[in-house]
Amino acid sequence: MSAGLFYIFCDEKYLDLNGLKRIIAAYFAVPQDSWNRMSLDRRALRIPQNTPRLARIEKLLNDTNGFASLTYADLEPSFLLGGGRDGTNDIPDMARYDNAWSAVIAYGLAATLRYLGRNMFEVKTVDLYCDTRSLKKNHKSALERVVTQTLPEIIKKGRRQNLVHPQFRGRVRRLEFVSKVPMGRDPDKFQAGVLVVHYLLQNANSFIHSGGTQRICLRDNTQEVRGYIKKFLGT
Repeated sequence: MSAGLFYIFCDEKYLDLNGLKRIIAAYFAVPQDSWNRMSLDRRALRIPQNTPRLARIEKLLNDTNGFASLTYADLEPSFLLGGGRDGTNDIPDMARYDNAWSAVIAYGLAATLRYLGRNMFEVKTVDLYCDTRSLKKNHKSALERVVTQTLPEIIKKGRRQNLVHPQFRGRVRRLEFVSKVPMGRDPDKFQAGVLVVHYLLQNANSFIHSGGTQRICLRDNTQEVRGYIKKFLGT
């Protein structure tokens, strides 16, 4: 289908749901050449406002040969106690919320890459752009190592387990955070990509309840994220 360089844009949202805290991570994966062409033409991004939001997003995904994914984890509030601190060998001190956020983003990205692999997108290199977030330098560096070094091993395991196409070799070469659009300014192509993710998150639960579409896939990562956070709780 699509070959070569991809952008993946991502952001997250927190919701209270039946006594649990739902953390939703959304991803917009798109070939770089098609997104560069479309984002230069602002008119191509303007889908009529009277079109339902899902149809507008689907049209954008079809026009760019991109796809979206929504991954989520439902966690007990005790997992995210205010002021909770965690530490690892490479991140001696970090907020529990930031730790959970990193886990949700990493597991969601792995699921997104597996989806690309299963559907035979010929992805070679991914540039990952996340909405701006205040992280300590060592935390950002550790997350970057996970997405650039650890995820290729997960993809390799997925090939052995027939979870992705045998020829899939997609890798993430960089992680960058995207600043907010200044008041009165048009977004650049990276900010525009993150805005697409914002639209997904605004209707995330509707998409989740509808079961997804051909170009919007869903993944419940509760078990993986909960198991990761439990390591820090001693349970």
